[in-house]
Amino acid sequence: MKRIICSILMAALLAVTVMAADVPFTQFYKAADLPLDGSAIGTTTFAGSINDKVLTCNEKGDDASGTGVTFTFTVPEDGAYTIWGRVYYPSQSNNSIHYSVDGGESLIWDFPDEDDTPGETDPALMPVCYGSWQYFYLTYRQDGTFTDTNMQGWWSIENNQWRHAPNVLNLTAGEHSIHFVGRETGWYIDEFVVTELGVEDYDPNYYDGNSAILDPCQFCGTYWQHYYKDIYAATGVTAEQYYNETLYPAAEIVDGADGPATAPQTMDVTVVLAACAALTGAIVSRKRR
Repeated sequence: MKRIICSILMAALLAVTVMAADVPFTQFYKAADLPLDGSAIGTTTFAGSINDKVLTCNEKGDDASGTGVTFTFTVPEDGAYTIWGRVYYPSQSNNSIHYSVDGGESLIWDFPDEDDTPGETDPALMPVCYGSWQYFYLTYRQDGTFTDTNMQGWWSIENNQWRHAPNVLNLTAGEHSIHFVGRETGWYIDEFVVTELGVEDYDPNYYDGNSAILDPCQFCGTYWQHYYKDIYAATGVTAEQYYNETLYPAAEIVDGADGPATAPQTMDVTVVLAACAALTGAIVSRKRR
């Protein structure tokens, strides 16, 4: 009998643990809540944003050592993480940012780009990626000799530089920071996302039926399908809501009314073992009587 009861308790432990493991670590952060170094990057209101205010760049910097804004976040365990930002930029002259991770080298984050026709005023002929809210993953400029235009795009082939190489961060458990400095002015950032899911496994823009994809991005090609309109811009549902309620509904437990979503709580193995031991002792004691 005691073996059966302990087996049931252990099965419950495993069931809860598996449920928690099925919810990948993903957190959403309001960009305007981040501490500013000065006036080079500031906050403002802007149409189409999810939050009350967004970040915007007022002054350019030469590299990531300049004044800007610092994004600090915590990851639960060692591993690979991807950073996304919900961004808006009016042209190819407003689509890049300097940044450094944990005080490292200065890198450049480039947003999606298309062929731009100077002076074009017809909205039907303007590149769709400009003037639209969309999430985009953190990138870096990878130098090399590229030959696959479906992968890196014609611009990379001609210039030996892939500007949209995903910067997957290999982080240790604990706190980390990314310092952003404007390389160009005029962009807006509404939200940051930190996730253990790779760019091919999760895209905050996505919702079932979203076909707003660049055709194609001049930096990439057809393999990398960048969205030019995110779920909130198209439906009014936020990426965080869609993640927690549709993609991973087990993540609906929250820390508070406005807190980040967290995975269901797992049982403590020691608690289960202690319960088994107590139960065993009780059964043995009863038999002796």
